[in-house]
Amino acid sequence: LDYDKLEKAITDELNNSYSSIDQKVSSVDCPEQSPSPKAGDKFECKAEVGGQTVRVDVNVKDDDYNVDYETRDTLYDLPTVSDT
Repeated sequence: LDYDKLEKAITDELNNSYSSIDQKVSSVDCPEQSPSPKAGDKFECKAEVGGQTVRVDVNVKDDDYNVDYETRDTLYDLPTVSDT
């Protein structure tokens, strides 16, 4: 599994998601699994966005290391939310 590629994909996705509230990802950490993950394995990455941690669940779809990932946490810009 290419962890650098996975961390970049998560960074790009979160930066896109949080651009509307002007937040950027400062880091993503996906702990390397040992032994290498197999199809069906799941693990958690953590992203730092605006000083807060966003947990990301990663699911390995197949033995070619194609993955799905989904954020478990959502950040809000409370002043923006309260104005609407």
